[in-house]
Amino acid sequence: MKRSWFALPVLLWAMAVGAADDPVLASKGTAGAIAHGQRFVSVAFHDVVDDPELLDGDAVTSDRLLAFFEHLRGNGWTAISLDDVDAAHQGRRALPDKAILITFDDGYRSLYTRVFPLALAYRFPIVAALKSAWLTAPAGSLVMYGDQPVPRENFVTWEQVREMAASGLIEFASHSHFLHHGVLGNPQGNLMPAAVTRLYANGAHEDETTFRRRILDDLKASYDLLKQQTGTAPRAMVWPFGRYSEATVAAARDAGYRFALTLDPQPANAALPMALARYLPTGDPRLQEVDSFLRFTPRLPAAQRLVCIDPAALWTGDADDTDQRLGLLIERQRKLGSTAVVIDAVTRGADGQLAAWFPTAQLPLRADLLSRMAWQLQTRAGVEVYLRLPVAEARAALGDEQRVLALFADLGVKVAASGLFIEGAPGLVALPADGSESAAMRWQLQRQRSALDVATLAPADALALRAYREVERARPALKLALLAPAPAADATLQPSGLADLTLFQAGSDAASLLRLTRQFASQRPPGINAARRSGLWLGGAAPEAAGELGNSFRRWQLAGGTVLGWCPDDALYDRPAAAAVAPDTSAATFPLRF
Repeated sequence: MKRSWFALPVLLWAMAVGAADDPVLASKGTAGAIAHGQRFVSVAFHDVVDDPELLDGDAVTSDRLLAFFEHLRGNGWTAISLDDVDAAHQGRRALPDKAILITFDDGYRSLYTRVFPLALAYRFPIVAALKSAWLTAPAGSLVMYGDQPVPRENFVTWEQVREMAASGLIEFASHSHFLHHGVLGNPQGNLMPAAVTRLYANGAHEDETTFRRRILDDLKASYDLLKQQTGTAPRAMVWPFGRYSEATVAAARDAGYRFALTLDPQPANAALPMALARYLPTGDPRLQEVDSFLRFTPRLPAAQRLVCIDPAALWTGDADDTDQRLGLLIERQRKLGSTAVVIDAVTRGADGQLAAWFPTAQLPLRADLLSRMAWQLQTRAGVEVYLRLPVAEARAALGDEQRVLALFADLGVKVAASGLFIEGAPGLVALPADGSESAAMRWQLQRQRSALDVATLAPADALALRAYREVERARPALKLALLAPAPAADATLQPSGLADLTLFQAGSDAASLLRLTRQFASQRPPGINAARRSGLWLGGAAPEAAGELGNSFRRWQLAGGTVLGWCPDDALYDRPAAAAVAPDTSAATFPLRF
């Protein structure tokens, strides 16, 4: 599963798990830790090479893989199989405390020449995912690996597959038949992961019925071919590029799969067999790094910087001109050292009516631009993308809550994003957070969000959470950022118990900002991770001057703040001046004081 140009930059611990009744989301609703005997860790390896000069981003060297296997054997780890996961899921047998599921994706030739001998020597079970279309290609031909043609001989043969399967140690899973590539995802020509993208062709996006049929047909084709060649029906689906959604999980169930493996870097839960999380080691990591990840004791980023973007500043009606402006915007993020952007998903026209920057039946289309912006910013600027679509404004424009939810569902399907930015939901902001370090982790926050009963919330808060869940159906890795209005003088500046980020908006005057920073300094949440989920948001009618913005950020940093954001920002006219403000605002230059 080579990620290459599909590798959206995602913070290592920022992914979500799936669920029971609803194929992805519903069973996330149990808050708290994974039940005893259900928790395990899983690791997703790819190619194995002897020479470090042959490494790509996802490969590991033979000596480091051997050291990893030796480490597992010598430190009390138990390598488990899908049979063990199934037994734990059904309550027949608990998993040991240090259980690990070892997987290899893509079916490289090294699976047979390097991994298989180690599995035999250590008696470690392995789950190996094969893209069946690659194996059907004749010898001497080329196959498309992501966007690159590579020799068929880079991968195992059916004869080798059958030999490995006969050992009883290697279980083969599907990596799809022909979904490990990119499809056209928008009018501007971006190629996006085939398993979750609605194809763009002939001036329109693939409809939902056609999309679901395409995915189901592919998963069935792989299922049938693996069963025919190995004599055993595959039980597991391993998502290409780690991309999946509620719709694709439903298709996997319908195709006959009982397990699905993701690249959500968090502890795996046997109670969620269709969303088994895995850690992906990249860059041939050292043993200490891999061991740290498998213990899942991470810290949140030491600095986060968010910049607001209005697509109306880029769109001119001319595709080439708009793309040039987008290029300026991308370069600006690099200069500013930002880690995330907040993009408006809708705009209000001269007639006062809302129009969308993405295709939807609920609002007029201003331009099909948001998908392009989000993809380019994530893959080229290396930033996360939060989408802002004010729920209250959508409710007022559409007049019906079901139409609001349909609007957000379309947003999730059409735009690949890292998170949703919600304002006007004070009840969600006020929900208390558990101050423990573990409760600040992505998967714990996800469970808290899913466990919350919307019936207990005020109408505006309930609609905001339901809107988030609609986007999450298509983007299970979705983060949540909440914008809190300027707090009262006696307010407690604690992060919301539901949000990955809670941003407190400062007033427009210097006294308001000074009061806010003093409040934060005196009330900063205990623990590194909890403190890194609260931030300052500076908003106004026009971009702040570089000096004023720098002064504000320095005050916030002195108060112990690490998360900073501002709106608006003017990329076309460089306001505030990136060269002047970056020394104070850039995440790249932020002093790592904690």
